[in-house]
Amino acid sequence: MACRLDGIEPGIGIRDGRVERLEIVHGEAVLKVTISAGFSSLEEFADSARSPETMMRVSDERLYRAKTAGRNRVCGR
Repeated sequence: MACRLDGIEPGIGIRDGRVERLEIVHGEAVLKVTISAGFSSLEEFADSARSPETMMRVSDERLYRAKTAGRNRVCGR
C-alpha cells in the first residue's frame, strides 16, 4: 500500500518489512533514492490507546528521528 499522508512525505506500507535501494533512470541520469521511515505497531499500545491518530503521531515522530539520524534509516520502537 502506498499513500500520501501530509506534507511532502509519502506513506508506504511494506508487507514483508524489506526496504531496498531504488534507482530511477531519467534519460542518461540515474537518480538514487534514499528512504527514511518511522513505524509503530498495534502491540506497542494498550487497547485504550490503539487509534489511527495515535499510531500516526508516533510513527511521524519516529520518521523525523530517522531523518535526523541520516539517510536510509528506520526508526521503530
